[in-house]
Amino acid sequence: MPWEPRGEAVLDLRIAPYRDRAAALLLNGQQVGLLYAEWTQGVMQTGGHLWWRTLLPPVDTLELHIRIGDLDLLDCWVGNDLDADLADWARGVLTCDDVEYECRWLDDIASADVRRELGIPPLSPE
Repeated sequence: MPWEPRGEAVLDLRIAPYRDRAAALLLNGQQVGLLYAEWTQGVMQTGGHLWWRTLLPPVDTLELHIRIGDLDLLDCWVGNDLDADLADWARGVLTCDDVEYECRWLDDIASADVRRELGIPPLSPE
């Protein structure tokens, strides 16, 4: 009757450059939005229900907070499409609702400002 995942957390070093990092989203050279990639560890349930759950070890994942114009798209998870998203980000692109935005990743200070602007709770000290 495990309540907690079994096994060691699975670290994904591919997401390290984007962990708790913000980006400016541009369309035709003009900034139209912001992206914040918030690191978290997700756990997948593989079976059972209530207290008879079977859980996989925690895995690194990113929760995307996107603001384009007046529209906030929150809690967009990078999951099965992680490989494609990472390849896009490496070439400076984010595709959202079939629109391809230029994605310029920001430094730590600017990322913290975007985090506050989007209303994401501050990082806890590690």
